[in-house]
Amino acid sequence: MNKWKIPGLVILSTILLSACSVNSNADKLYKQPKPLSAHVMLPETIKPRSIQVLEVHVMQENKTVDDAKSVQFKVWKKDVPVKLKQ
Repeated sequence: MNKWKIPGLVILSTILLSACSVNSNADKLYKQPKPLSAHVMLPETIKPRSIQVLEVHVMQENKTVDDAKSVQFKVWKKDVPVKLKQ
């Protein structure tokens, strides 16, 4: 009977702890990132199958972001359905 004491305590404590509800606004307690905005400047003409330079002005709260370690962009063809992975 002693061999069931520890597993029984673990199961009982798991059930008791899982019954505790988390505050529904707990995510508000953490620092919320401020959204970025980007202004993309395209050349007047873009030739197919050639290297093009795009200028991007990244801003946060109407201030230029100069210290971004990396910025990723996804480019796809117009009117092609895109499945975004979250």
